[in-house]
Amino acid sequence: MVALETAQRLAANGFQVSTVCLTDTPLARELKAAGLEVVETERRHKYFAFKAIRDIRTELKRRDYGSVLVHQLNDLWQLVPALTGFKKIRLIGVAHTFVGIRKKDFLHSWIYGRVNALVALTSLHRKNLTDHLPVPEARVAVLPNSIDSEKFQPARRSASFRKSYEPTALLIGVVSRLDENKGLRETLTSAALLRDQGVDFKLTIVGKETAGELGVHAALEQEIDRLDLKKHVYLAGHHSDIQNVMASFDVLLMPSPAETFGRVLIEAMASGVPIVASGGGGVPDIVQDGVNGLLVKPLDVPAMTEALKRYAQSPDLRRRMAERGLQEAKSIYETRVVERRLYDLLGLP
Repeated sequence: MVALETAQRLAANGFQVSTVCLTDTPLARELKAAGLEVVETERRHKYFAFKAIRDIRTELKRRDYGSVLVHQLNDLWQLVPALTGFKKIRLIGVAHTFVGIRKKDFLHSWIYGRVNALVALTSLHRKNLTDHLPVPEARVAVLPNSIDSEKFQPARRSASFRKSYEPTALLIGVVSRLDENKGLRETLTSAALLRDQGVDFKLTIVGKETAGELGVHAALEQEIDRLDLKKHVYLAGHHSDIQNVMASFDVLLMPSPAETFGRVLIEAMASGVPIVASGGGGVPDIVQDGVNGLLVKPLDVPAMTEALKRYAQSPDLRRRMAERGLQEAKSIYETRVVERRLYDLLGLP
């Protein structure tokens, strides 16, 4: 998604951009549908896939490129050999996840020695990268995901979406893939506690199952039945108009225990929606407890329940957190702000 959006923004701003990706993937299809240039290749091996190296070198010789932006650090094993002899081309790597294994051996030092700059999404993410990869701190820039405040904004609030959830109730939203590791079972347990404590709420989980990993939807339905939550919790499936859905929530809950960034957080902030977020991964760099949202320990059901209850009982608290979040979305995460910093890294005017 980020690779697609970056290519679209670069092209819209008048830059010549080509994207190298694997053949017949969703990214390749969406790039073609958007009228963007695609170089399709194969990677049969994780390290030094020779066909991919050859295809990338062929493309680099075809046009005078100034920079290469990498969205999967594993692809450096193809890109660094392909860039042999292209000393003037800047190589920028974007890390989208935390690294869990120390990689400071000779080969990794050679690979990362060619990288001009590495992008981390938060300061916590930056520390993780410098602890695990052979890249000096001076070459790691913090550049968050961005948000288009014209797309995500409070004015998108939809009365028709809210109508089916009873307008008098607090509407809590979760936007997430249906995945066993996203804290969704804990969310249902928290919903049962809220109901038992007499909180007037509805909770909707928006999202679909991870491709190729079916069964979670059915498991969540069974858990909703077991906890007798059918009148309170809804599995809404995928929504293409997520900007309207997001703005229609009264509270966004992000229960996932370990997100490198958590893009839904800045979508909610830009939409004027207060947040309850699990404080794992890089989230504490985005949500400061009691400042622009409420932060809870990962998978801590009582803490999650108490934070949601606080919002239910205090419209003023919701308003204050939403206002601060909206302010930060515009000043820190707005696409134009982040884009300018990316262009500086790429050496673009």
